[in-house]
Amino acid sequence: IKQNDTKTQAKIEIADICTGSGCIGISVYLEILNNCKNKDVHFVFTDISKDALAVAQKNAQNILAENAQNISFVQGDLLEPVKPNTFDFILTNPPYVPSKITDELLKDGRSEPRLALDGGSDGLDLIRRMIPQVWQALNKNGILLIETGEYNAAETRTILEKSGFADVKTFNDLGGQPRVTQARKP
Repeated sequence: IKQNDTKTQAKIEIADICTGSGCIGISVYLEILNNCKNKDVHFVFTDISKDALAVAQKNAQNILAENAQNISFVQGDLLEPVKPNTFDFILTNPPYVPSKITDELLKDGRSEPRLALDGGSDGLDLIRRMIPQVWQALNKNGILLIETGEYNAAETRTILEKSGFADVKTFNDLGGQPRVTQARKP
């Protein structure tokens, strides 16, 4: 988040959709607190799971202390519970694993619920539903950062471009796999 020192700094509105434990939103908030001049930030964490939101809220209170008061926790399906043209940034790590791969992953005994991983037959079910909602929720020039899998990052880029987003690019993770796609609403 780049700031212009000569301009009045407005509140920055950020959403963390499919927040789960809140680790992405909390990490971004810590980065803002530690490295940005404008600390006037409000977050909205959403998740369909009431239990996940409870974990995110507890994590935020434990890690952010009094700064956790700048986070609203909203239960709902993707961006349905938020107002249009609200956010400067949307962060999301939605379920994006194809169902067959989810089945294999869950065999190792991991504690994540299927709901947090399974993105449908190609892993894009929620992403296809979410992108039009992101378009409505972002302010002009707002930025989306979405985590996807190496098996569907290219298709996510294509969906974003066909939906009108600009400056769409994908970044690789430390293992060299395409992982996070960024897009701007012009």
